Amino acid sequence: MRLFTSAGPVTRDANGKVVPDMSQLVHEDTMFHSAPFPGEIKDGVLTAGPVDAKMKFKVQAIDNFYYFRDLHIRANLLADGSMDGVLAGYWDGENIFDFMTEVYIGPVHLGRSAANNLGYQCAGLYHAIPRVADGHPDPKTGKCTSVSTVILFSAVPAFIIMPEPGA
Repeated sequence: MRLFTSAGPVTRDANGKVVPDMSQLVHEDTMFHSAPFPGEIKDGVLTAGPVDAKMKFKVQAIDNFYYFRDLHIRANLLADGSMDGVLAGYWDGENIFDFMTEVYIGPVHLGRSAANNLGYQCAGLYHAIPRVADGHPDPKTGKCTSVSTVILFSAVPAFIIMPEPGA
């Protein structure tokens, strides 16, 4: 099993629901392709992991990525081919800080000032992350470097198109 980030947005219908059976081009940057990892389907439940994965996130002015460590997946496979499930693992502490404070529009870096508009200050976030970190202790200091994280998700069937090498 592998996780891939899409190169573009998903198609939604007039009610805002994701349209099943559409083609999704895989992101050309292999940073957003996970390594293969174990998984199985038993009694209609997919379980998989662990895997470290970087997943692209782009909404309006936010153009960043998540870096999850020891990610596990558990999902119920539904009769129509869709699934509902949970991603559970650890969100890398440095990535949390960058994700929440680094603001880009495409390749243009807008700095950290946008964090003030979201209800927190960068210094507060910088000091709070290590206080809630509970995973991946640093071998030298023993301080944890990642934060346990759970994400609920729903998915629909799609056709996956791998990018052309060298294109």
